[in-house]
Amino acid sequence: MVQKVYKKKTYNPSKAMDTHKNEAISFGYWVKRRRKSLDLTQQGLANLVGCSPVTIKKIESDERQPSYQLARLLAEHLQIPPEQQNQFISSARRERNIDRTSLAQTPEVFFTRIQASEKLPAFLKKYGVARFQKQIPFVAREREIEFLHRQLSEAINGAGKVVFISGEAGSGKTTLLTEFGRRAQEEHPELVVLRGNCTAYSGIGDPYLPFRDVLATLTGDIEARLASGMISPENARRLWHLAPTVIKVLLSEGPNLLDSFLPTSSLIRNVAARIPDSSELNESFDQILKQSKKLSSNVEQIQLLEQYTQIIQNVSADKPLLILLDDLQWADRASISMLFHLGRRLASNKILIFGAFRPSDIAVEFGSLSDNNVPQHPLEGVINELKVQYGDILLDLGISNEENGQNFVEALLDTEPNDLSSGFRTMLFKRTEGHPLFTIELLRVLQERGDLILDTQGQWIEGKALNWDTLPVRVEAVLEQRLGRLDETLKGVLAVASVEGETFTPYVLAQIQNVDERAMLQLLSLSIEKRHRLIQEYDEITINQRRLSRFQFSHVLFQQYLYTHLSQGERRLLHAQIGKVLEELYGERRDEIAVQLAHHFQAAGEQSKAFDYAIRAAERAEDIFAFEEAIQQLELALSIIEPTVKTSKALFVFEHLADDIAILGDRVKAIEYIQKAIKVWSSTSSPDKMTGLRLDRKLGETVVYMTWFSDRRKFEALSKSSLEAGLELAKDEPPHHEIVKLLTTLSHDAWLPRVTPDWKRAEEYARQAVAMAELLDSPLDLSAALNALGNVYGGLGYFEERLKVALQRLKLSQLPTFTDTRQKANVLQQVGQAYIQVGQYHNALPYLFEANDLSQQAQAIDQQYRALRYQATCWYFLDRWDKVVEIDEKVQELEGRFPNFSERVGPICFQKGITASALAFLGQTSKAEKLRGESLAIMIANDGPREGWGRDNLF
Repeated sequence: MVQKVYKKKTYNPSKAMDTHKNEAISFGYWVKRRRKSLDLTQQGLANLVGCSPVTIKKIESDERQPSYQLARLLAEHLQIPPEQQNQFISSARRERNIDRTSLAQTPEVFFTRIQASEKLPAFLKKYGVARFQKQIPFVAREREIEFLHRQLSEAINGAGKVVFISGEAGSGKTTLLTEFGRRAQEEHPELVVLRGNCTAYSGIGDPYLPFRDVLATLTGDIEARLASGMISPENARRLWHLAPTVIKVLLSEGPNLLDSFLPTSSLIRNVAARIPDSSELNESFDQILKQSKKLSSNVEQIQLLEQYTQIIQNVSADKPLLILLDDLQWADRASISMLFHLGRRLASNKILIFGAFRPSDIAVEFGSLSDNNVPQHPLEGVINELKVQYGDILLDLGISNEENGQNFVEALLDTEPNDLSSGFRTMLFKRTEGHPLFTIELLRVLQERGDLILDTQGQWIEGKALNWDTLPVRVEAVLEQRLGRLDETLKGVLAVASVEGETFTPYVLAQIQNVDERAMLQLLSLSIEKRHRLIQEYDEITINQRRLSRFQFSHVLFQQYLYTHLSQGERRLLHAQIGKVLEELYGERRDEIAVQLAHHFQAAGEQSKAFDYAIRAAERAEDIFAFEEAIQQLELALSIIEPTVKTSKALFVFEHLADDIAILGDRVKAIEYIQKAIKVWSSTSSPDKMTGLRLDRKLGETVVYMTWFSDRRKFEALSKSSLEAGLELAKDEPPHHEIVKLLTTLSHDAWLPRVTPDWKRAEEYARQAVAMAELLDSPLDLSAALNALGNVYGGLGYFEERLKVALQRLKLSQLPTFTDTRQKANVLQQVGQAYIQVGQYHNALPYLFEANDLSQQAQAIDQQYRALRYQATCWYFLDRWDKVVEIDEKVQELEGRFPNFSERVGPICFQKGITASALAFLGQTSKAEKLRGESLAIMIANDGPREGWGRDNLF
């Protein structure tokens, strides 16, 4: 009877492949597919489960149903995940159907199969070693190469680090990195070399650009880089074999990096290139990708940094990594944050990062440390911090002398056969002083112009027309000579390219020049790249299913020279044309290049479009916590609409500027922008009450939550008037979440900035806020209101009541609708503080540990500091002086990471004082006395002389 049933349900594989993906399929067919995906024969599977091959054959043809015990063994040896084994057994026993989605393999099986494939793609066979040859002579750098080799040797032995290379434009930084990467690959067969570049136009406003390049290369986006000569064929092969490991780690450890750092479409394309003829494997990867995306959540910047770091660390466990980052002077702040975060965690990993930058570009834009009136470039702070950790990590190519310069000229000349006189060599050095770019370009001009000629033996000699008086003596003259060799057509094409930027797109040039894209590619590749060597192929990108090549000027000075020699009118028209072409090209993906579009349309004088794209770029930056970049774009938007500030657009810009600047700690400046927003709001014909109330509340709140007591007192009158204005707007209004926030702020205002707290008024406002929040059924608003009430209880000494309120907030924070990470951290911190106040220090610590973790995720440095401060308090009262000192070290690390630390967290006198006491208990009296003095100095600076102190700082 059973046999007849199974014969009746015998599965037809050819028919199954044509069914809808969710249609039920037979168990036997599933087992067969699974067995083959594991490279098992029927005999092999039979041996594993202890049955005959005939039994396996009958199960796969649906002629036999396995017993429960045999189904269990099959589940185990077919590597069914534990959570799916019951489903598998039910299907085996015909208790449920299997659908096609169940055919998806486990990630382990999938990645094992694609890693096992030794077949190389056609493009890896296409390019030989000759494709990756030195474009520029590399000479007289033995000292630098020796230094870099020492660093690499240490990193390969597990002592990773970051090393910086400093040098002005044309000093040879990029050439040094390229040549060292080539030599390192030859010396270390396991080493993988990666490059990430910053650009002058989009780098500052394009978050994580160099690190996105690195991740794209690691996940297999290598064909265009190989074709352009950016990576060697050998390195491409290493990257090809490493990519499955990287993709696996990415999907498990970095789900939030998909689409933020790496487009999912690129990942799918890279995987498809490995399995072009396997619909089964492609289907499996689709399922794995969907599972990975389920792991992603509302992204916080610390998650992006940590996930990226985890991926790089995990990959380096398999292969040592050499990461070359060029032009860091143009890096966005988010990339610099990533560099610092990653750099601090390399000490026990096989990772070496080289970062090159121009010191003058940093000094011109931001000033130097000696100039107290100019802010420090963030890269300078990172270099100083990493020096503390790693020691001597700066290689300065600007430190040279006459002997070094002369050696460079001699070595450069002797890279080719020549019979040049000593007089020529001396004069060449005098004209260039051994500057690499000047020397190389000047020598090339002499050869191209015929001042140097080849004799019958193939040696360079001085020609009769050699005239030193007409030779260029500055780099602009060298550039003019090089570009002067172009005909008007080629020069016109490059002039258009210079407007797009250092990196440009042939498709865009073709559209503007009204020529065929293929003809433009040939013109660029054959004439300008190969003959004149002014540009080089950069990479390829895919935009809306269109594959596009991109080129790059061989030196940024060529781009700058061409751009500055265009008239203002030409620039304006070309920026407009380029912006329009890019808009059409990117379509719905325009937000990805919002920074570039804002730049082009602003330069084109199309202010409305420039404003819109600046706002889009700002919002995109805010979403990934790149607040400095957001402020930059908001300031651009503000400069566009400044003449017409009485608009809703201006209100949006002012309010967002205030919010972002307040997050970064400059609350005084934030007040200025809120006041401007209020002025715009009040000038509208029909101002919205809740908008005005929100702005009044934000102004008062900014003052109330100022970190320094002296600042609060300075703005006390302004805070009072704005909060009173908010109350006036709230009169006769129904319950609203903005009114709850206002009442909460009023409660804090009654005690936080005051020498003599008004606890009665603080309690009244807090209770009103709680009552209204309960009516609104808003967990977030209710939590904030209860926070205000809990603070009142703490101030009055009602510690048991405060603990009850804190635990009530904790329960609210566990609701699915409670999505504010920053407030969750505040809840946990208040629970910990409440337990401290009732003397339950062991109970407090777990909540404070979690509060610290969440504060990191939310980039809430003030809350992270308080969580650490309260942890120190617990350890102090538990007589764990060593732990108190450890907490202080963590606080110092935070202080080093954030230059405006004190503005964001306020006086740290308590932390220094409690650490001083712990050190005294540990017998380290000199350190204790020093910290005690620092603590007292902070208190006096904040609150004035000791005799004027009228209130203990209990909070």
